[in-house]
Amino acid sequence: MLSCCCARLKKPRVIAQSCRPLQRLVFRPLGKGPASHHNRAKDSASGGKMADKPGNTEADWILKAMVAVAASDGALDDREIGLIQQIYQDRSGRSLTADEVKRAAKAAARGDTLAEITAAGRVLDKTTKEEMIRAAYLALLADDRIAGEERKKLKDIAAALQVSEIHFGAILEDLAIWLARLRS
Repeated sequence: MLSCCCARLKKPRVIAQSCRPLQRLVFRPLGKGPASHHNRAKDSASGGKMADKPGNTEADWILKAMVAVAASDGALDDREIGLIQQIYQDRSGRSLTADEVKRAAKAAARGDTLAEITAAGRVLDKTTKEEMIRAAYLALLADDRIAGEERKKLKDIAAALQVSEIHFGAILEDLAIWLARLRS
């Protein structure tokens, strides 16, 4: 039996709309509020901020990972944008327009997202790191094609978060099993 992250969830939450099975993702049971006090304090100390956001919450880090992966093939598909909007809305309680997602992608292309994620990886908890990887993987799958650039970016994000290759593989395997069950 797998001893991975999803197996330990007591009350899984399903996010996004049920009309698109790929857009549903099990996250740990939390309120929709910002990151824990521990993570907020350390994020503020790191100085990283999202454009026009007061500070980085767990949802903002998840957004950064999703946008980085989805845009790494050079373009954002409407399905990728929709998935990103839905996951961000569920995690933060705030909605994003398609233009805001596109601006986040442009900002990610101009900045050094991996350096920001590396810095955050030192202070983010294990569960937030797993959520970032899961959400980014769903963003990779959203347009029904897996570009090599997207796959590489996902692996780079996992490395930046200091997630071992074995743990990274277990997260993806767990999500693949969950998605297969949804489709059957």
